[in-house]
Amino acid sequence: MEILAKSPKNCSADELKLFEELVLMGDEVDPNGLKDRILNAEQLFFIKEDKYVGIAALNRPKKYYKSDVFYKAGSSDEDKYEYEIGWIYVIEEERENGYGGMLMDSISNYLSNNSSSKACFGTVRENNTGMQRLFAKHGFSKVGHSYNSTSGEYSLVLYVPYV
Repeated sequence: MEILAKSPKNCSADELKLFEELVLMGDEVDPNGLKDRILNAEQLFFIKEDKYVGIAALNRPKKYYKSDVFYKAGSSDEDKYEYEIGWIYVIEEERENGYGGMLMDSISNYLSNNSSSKACFGTVRENNTGMQRLFAKHGFSKVGHSYNSTSGEYSLVLYVPYV
């Protein structure tokens, strides 16, 4: 098993295409503009066995997006957070093997070694209890209240590191 952490500019076209395909397999992300959002990520993370089995990203969200997320969740601490953890996905047949935790650990290690003192946040669908457990297990807690996604089709919950 291999865990890769790469800037999008250091990824091959095939890796970027695969990353996008896996994000879309998760069926929890708006596909509009996804390619550009992937290219603007700080770092992409891949878990590779015989094939790629999991992905995640560390994003530098645009100020308006971050402000909107924190406002909708009822939290005013957005300036503490420089990064957003996103697009964590493990293919279904490989779940329960700890890959989500490995991706979270890789993101944490990257932040420890490469970033400013500002932390990261994440948003999770309110009905995705597995992802909520993963965030809690890795030192995050819910902040504020759930809010409707932009599409209004589901609710999101904001997670930040324990204070």
